[in-house]
Amino acid sequence: MMPFSFSDKDAERAYLELMVAIDKNDGVECAELPDIFFPVDWELGTQSNNALAKQICQRCPVRLQCLEYAMIADDEAGTWGGLTAIERRQLRSLARQTSNPS
Repeated sequence: MMPFSFSDKDAERAYLELMVAIDKNDGVECAELPDIFFPVDWELGTQSNNALAKQICQRCPVRLQCLEYAMIADDEAGTWGGLTAIERRQLRSLARQTSNPS
């Protein structure tokens, strides 16, 4: 059992905040490159695609809202907020270890 959990309401709130932030910024670059952020295999992508996605995320004005949504919604696909699915899984694991030290 995870030491923390989020409700569907939390995910809905984070999603709405992300959509408002995207709208306020007249869109985001990743929306024009879905194959880079969400590769066919839905998890790994290629190293070059992951690197390009991360570069785009670094300059994105809604990066933090994007990552927050992906973490709260426990999204297991693509690159969100500059982190791949594997990196987000590692971050969740680190958060569990930190909140529940041995």
